[in-house]
Amino acid sequence: MFLDFLGNGLFRRLSEDFPELMYDGGLVSLKELEAGVLTEPDIANRHRDLGRRLLQDAKPVPARTALMKALQLDSGDSLARLGLACALESMGMPQTAMDELHLCLKHRPDFQPALVALDYCSRRLGDAVDTLESRFELVAMASVAAC
Repeated sequence: MFLDFLGNGLFRRLSEDFPELMYDGGLVSLKELEAGVLTEPDIANRHRDLGRRLLQDAKPVPARTALMKALQLDSGDSLARLGLACALESMGMPQTAMDELHLCLKHRPDFQPALVALDYCSRRLGDAVDTLESRFELVAMASVAAC
Protein backbone atom coordinates (compact mmCIF):
# COMPACT_ATOMS: atom_id res chain seq x y z
CA MET A 1 0.00 0.00 0.00
CA PHE A 2 1.21 3.49 -0.79
CA LEU A 3 0.75 4.67 2.83
CA ASP A 4 3.18 2.14 4.35
CA PHE A 5 5.54 4.97 5.32
CA LEU A 6 2.89 6.24 7.77
CA GLY A 7 3.34 3.24 10.06
CA ASN A 8 0.45 1.38 11.64
CA GLY A 9 -1.13 3.89 14.01
CA LEU A 10 -4.22 6.06 14.10
CA PHE A 11 -2.91 8.59 11.57
CA ARG A 12 -2.41 5.86 8.99
CA ARG A 13 -5.87 4.44 9.67
CA LEU A 14 -7.49 7.82 9.17
CA SER A 15 -5.33 8.54 6.12
CA GLU A 16 -6.63 5.35 4.53
CA ASP A 17 -10.28 6.02 5.41
CA PHE A 18 -10.29 9.82 4.95
CA PRO A 19 -7.34 10.68 2.69
CA GLU A 20 -8.71 14.08 1.70
CA LEU A 21 -8.68 15.21 5.34
CA MET A 22 -5.47 13.67 6.59
CA TYR A 23 -2.98 13.37 3.78
CA ASP A 24 -2.00 16.28 1.53
CA GLY A 25 0.33 14.32 -0.75
CA GLY A 26 3.20 16.72 -0.13
CA LEU A 27 1.71 19.40 -2.37
CA VAL A 28 3.23 22.15 -0.23
CA SER A 29 6.74 21.81 1.16
CA LEU A 30 7.42 21.73 4.88
CA LYS A 31 9.47 24.92 4.53
CA GLU A 32 6.51 26.69 2.90
CA LEU A 33 4.21 25.56 5.71
CA GLU A 34 6.69 26.74 8.35
CA ALA A 35 7.01 30.09 6.53
CA GLY A 36 3.23 30.41 6.49
CA VAL A 37 3.12 30.00 10.27
CA LEU A 38 5.81 32.66 10.67
CA THR A 39 4.12 35.16 8.37
CA GLU A 40 0.59 34.56 9.70
CA PRO A 41 0.99 33.30 13.27
CA ASP A 42 -2.60 34.15 14.21
CA ILE A 43 -4.19 31.96 11.53
CA ALA A 44 -5.24 28.59 12.98
CA ASN A 45 -5.30 26.87 9.58
CA ARG A 46 -1.59 27.59 9.10
CA HIS A 47 -0.73 25.77 12.33
CA ARG A 48 -3.15 22.94 11.55
CA ASP A 49 -1.68 22.40 8.08
CA LEU A 50 1.83 22.38 9.52
CA GLY A 51 0.76 19.88 12.17
CA ARG A 52 -0.80 17.63 9.56
CA ARG A 53 2.40 17.66 7.51
CA LEU A 54 4.49 16.90 10.59
CA LEU A 55 2.24 13.90 11.27
CA GLN A 56 2.81 12.73 7.69
CA ASP A 57 6.54 13.08 8.31
CA ALA A 58 6.25 10.94 11.49
CA LYS A 59 7.11 13.84 13.81
CA PRO A 60 4.35 13.64 16.43
CA VAL A 61 5.94 15.89 19.07
CA PRO A 62 6.29 18.99 16.86
CA ALA A 63 2.94 18.09 15.26
CA ARG A 64 1.34 18.15 18.71
CA THR A 65 2.82 21.61 19.34
CA ALA A 66 1.52 22.98 16.03
CA LEU A 67 -1.93 21.45 16.51
CA MET A 68 -2.22 22.73 20.07
CA LYS A 69 -1.41 26.23 18.79
CA ALA A 70 -4.13 25.85 16.14
CA LEU A 71 -6.58 24.91 18.90
CA GLN A 72 -5.52 27.88 21.03
CA LEU A 73 -6.51 30.08 18.10
CA ASP A 74 -9.69 28.14 17.24
CA SER A 75 -10.88 25.66 19.86
CA GLY A 76 -13.64 24.44 17.55
CA ASP A 77 -11.27 23.29 14.79
CA SER A 78 -12.28 19.63 14.55
CA LEU A 79 -9.49 18.78 12.10
CA ALA A 80 -6.84 20.19 14.41
CA ARG A 81 -8.33 18.25 17.33
CA LEU A 82 -8.39 15.08 15.23
CA GLY A 83 -4.74 15.65 14.29
CA LEU A 84 -3.86 16.24 17.92
CA ALA A 85 -5.46 12.91 18.80
CA CYS A 86 -3.32 11.25 16.12
CA ALA A 87 -0.17 12.85 17.53
CA LEU A 88 -1.05 11.79 21.07
CA GLU A 89 -1.82 8.22 20.00
CA SER A 90 1.46 8.10 18.10
CA MET A 91 3.24 9.22 21.26
CA GLY A 92 1.73 6.31 23.20
CA MET A 93 -1.09 8.24 24.86
CA PRO A 94 -4.30 6.66 23.49
CA GLN A 95 -6.38 7.62 26.54
CA THR A 96 -5.43 11.29 26.16
CA ALA A 97 -6.16 10.97 22.44
CA MET A 98 -9.63 9.67 23.34
CA ASP A 99 -10.19 12.68 25.59
CA GLU A 100 -9.44 14.96 22.62
CA LEU A 101 -11.78 12.93 20.42
CA HIS A 102 -14.59 13.28 22.97
CA LEU A 103 -14.06 17.08 22.89
CA CYS A 104 -14.15 16.96 19.10
CA LEU A 105 -17.43 15.04 19.15
CA LYS A 106 -18.97 17.56 21.56
CA HIS A 107 -18.59 20.17 18.81
CA ARG A 108 -19.45 17.83 15.92
CA PRO A 109 -21.27 14.71 17.15
CA ASP A 110 -21.58 13.22 13.68
CA PHE A 111 -17.96 13.79 12.58
CA GLN A 112 -17.15 10.39 11.07
CA PRO A 113 -13.34 10.62 11.28
CA ALA A 114 -13.55 11.28 15.02
CA LEU A 115 -15.94 8.34 15.46
CA VAL A 116 -13.55 6.03 13.60
CA ALA A 117 -10.60 7.39 15.61
CA LEU A 118 -12.44 6.88 18.89
CA ASP A 119 -13.20 3.30 17.92
CA TYR A 120 -9.55 2.73 17.00
CA CYS A 121 -8.29 4.09 20.34
CA SER A 122 -10.96 2.20 22.28
CA ARG A 123 -9.92 -1.05 20.65
CA ARG A 124 -6.27 -0.27 21.28
CA LEU A 125 -7.04 0.17 24.96
CA GLY A 126 -9.36 -2.85 24.96
CA ASP A 127 -12.31 -0.68 25.99
CA ALA A 128 -15.43 -2.50 24.79
CA VAL A 129 -17.76 0.15 26.25
CA ASP A 130 -17.03 2.92 23.77
CA THR A 131 -16.97 1.08 20.47
CA LEU A 132 -17.87 2.64 17.17
CA GLU A 133 -21.28 1.00 17.27
CA SER A 134 -22.12 2.47 20.68
CA ARG A 135 -20.99 5.94 19.51
CA PHE A 136 -23.27 5.67 16.46
CA GLU A 137 -26.13 4.73 18.77
CA LEU A 138 -25.41 7.77 20.97
CA VAL A 139 -25.32 10.04 17.91
CA ALA A 140 -28.62 8.62 16.67
CA MET A 141 -30.24 9.14 20.10
CA ALA A 142 -28.92 12.71 20.28
CA SER A 143 -30.29 13.44 16.80
CA VAL A 144 -33.73 12.11 17.76
CA ALA A 145 -33.71 14.08 21.01
CA ALA A 146 -32.81 17.29 19.14
CA CYS A 147 -35.86 16.97 16.86
